[in-house]
Amino acid sequence: MTRSLIAFGANLGPAARTFHDLINHLAGEIPAARVLASPLYLTPPVGTENQSLGRPFINGVYLVDSSVDPIEIFQTIRRSEQKFGEKDRSTWSPRSIDLDLVWSDGPVIDTQPLILPHPRMHYRWFVLKPACDLMASAIHPILKLPIADLLERVTQRAPRFIWLGKRGATLDRIASLIQQRLPDSPPVDCLDPSEAVAFFRLGVSRVGIKLDYPPAREATWVLVDEEMKESASHHSREGITLPAVDLRHDAHKSVVQHLMDFLDSLKPGQRWEPTET
Repeated sequence: MTRSLIAFGANLGPAARTFHDLINHLAGEIPAARVLASPLYLTPPVGTENQSLGRPFINGVYLVDSSVDPIEIFQTIRRSEQKFGEKDRSTWSPRSIDLDLVWSDGPVIDTQPLILPHPRMHYRWFVLKPACDLMASAIHPILKLPIADLLERVTQRAPRFIWLGKRGATLDRIASLIQQRLPDSPPVDCLDPSEAVAFFRLGVSRVGIKLDYPPAREATWVLVDEEMKESASHHSREGITLPAVDLRHDAHKSVVQHLMDFLDSLKPGQRWEPTET
């Protein structure tokens, strides 16, 4: 049997009813599956589009035990989204249902359209908190850290950041924004490596990094911007793997916008009891 984690989110329509209706639906659609559901949480929106509408999300997860291949589960949840009302899957948009296969205790999958584990699950409170309700000891296969450890990092009052890149205006802006949002955090530590560094990738995202840099042992997150040569061989056995947040600008978002999405993802929600009928 393979355990898989499906994340649920919605900020339109009867979200709680949809969440509970999906339990039996998924158990029927995935052969010989046992489906456990987490509590629901009311969480702040991530991304400027959702924030401008002011609609919080209802989030939860399903833990699915089955012998079905993750690709088949992925295909099932896409069909389920259509059945339960999802029409537009544009990024960060309001929606009546959003299902994502985010983790499996099978092998890492890094092919389109499915990447497992999800390259941003390691810093999303709205995924990690309900996941911890069901499987706190499960291990992230890239970072080799328990889900409970990742949630603890997300909820730290004063996380420690390492900026992997050059000093300059971008770092100044990043440090200023972090100080505004997390005023108890110490100053961002800047590491401009003269050697190659070993990244752990999922898709195009860098989700982890192995460092020998002594202060890294106290760090919570590594922020990555610079394009640097990558190597997996120059590190000593003393190096440690840290969770990374990929802030490199792309065609859709700037470094600062990626940072703000990350900081939004750290925001805790609250336990939510359904009142819908």
